[in-house]
Amino acid sequence: MSQLEFLSAAAAVSMADEWFDLADRDHFWMRWRFDILCRQMRRFGITPGKTLEIGCGHGVLRQQMEDAFMVPVDGCDLNQYALRMAPAGRGRLLVYNIFDRLPDDHVVQMFVTINAKHTRLNASHLVSLSGRQLYSDESLAAAHDIVRALNA
Repeated sequence: MSQLEFLSAAAAVSMADEWFDLADRDHFWMRWRFDILCRQMRRFGITPGKTLEIGCGHGVLRQQMEDAFMVPVDGCDLNQYALRMAPAGRGRLLVYNIFDRLPDDHVVQMFVTINAKHTRLNASHLVSLSGRQLYSDESLAAAHDIVRALNA
């Protein structure tokens, strides 16, 4: 288990805690979704750098990405129970609400989320919020949203 860092308050989430007892990295669903992610990354020529996984739960995807790509993956979730089950890794484990601003010294090159439906957010809103975390300059964050809107 990695040390948890509290950037936000822990909160109840819509994912049942029992899922984390069942789903390890050998579970068919966990293997399948990682395979799909890797195929899409190859399709679009994405080579991950330091990554932030939003809604990482107990860190299975984080662990898979760190092992496959040899990059640190910071995992964030509001579910403290799930985060405490995550194995130690190259990246940090954060109790973090994406509506809060990341500290300026927390720089990531990519973000990923697999279970966006459990965030109860509109997917476009989630991408906008997450993208804003990649830019410390507010004008770059606004440009991110403008470019997304123009390409929609």
